[in-house]
Amino acid sequence: MKIPSVLNKFQTLLSNEEYTHELLPYNFSIVFFFHELVHYKFYLLSKKNIFSPYFDYFDQLKKMELDRIIYLLKNYHKIRISKIEKNFVFKHNGKKFFNLMSLPEKIYTRAYNFFFLKNIESFFSHFDSPKIKNKFRFTKRIFNENGIETKDFYVFFQILNKKIFQKKKKNLFYSLSVSYKTEIYCMKFSSVRRLVFSGIIFLV
Repeated sequence: MKIPSVLNKFQTLLSNEEYTHELLPYNFSIVFFFHELVHYKFYLLSKKNIFSPYFDYFDQLKKMELDRIIYLLKNYHKIRISKIEKNFVFKHNGKKFFNLMSLPEKIYTRAYNFFFLKNIESFFSHFDSPKIKNKFRFTKRIFNENGIETKDFYVFFQILNKKIFQKKKKNLFYSLSVSYKTEIYCMKFSSVRRLVFSGIIFLV
């Protein structure tokens, strides 16, 4: 895989993840590619002493680019963890939600959910009042109800693949202008959800 093309795909993946309320499928192939690339490149740079005359300007640029990729990777995982905590932590038994996560995310979700509810339950157990205990059960149910996917909202996007987009949405877009790549469109997320997952459009 060529690094520039994969980096563009990852930037699209990161942008789509950031601008949707819904958790998108974890892209293991791209994340693993950059993880191994960064590890290998840092290993090569470590072989050169920073005070050595052979550690030149281009090596500094390489290190800056690697730092940038690391930042993007951390930001990608930070966004996903934030979504899991807000929207999916109480839906951990749902198979379709777990299918969107990586293995570490699944482990984190189970642990976070367990300790979160355990602490709340421990707090309410100190009260003998049935009213307060009922309040806890009601609150727990509300948490579960609020853990649903939020699909019915509008998103702004740019089109990355004109032919596939027109094929998928031929009933809405019979033609696109020549400058379609620079134009921004607006549609409901539920109508373009699959296009986001497949990387055909770029959310902005």
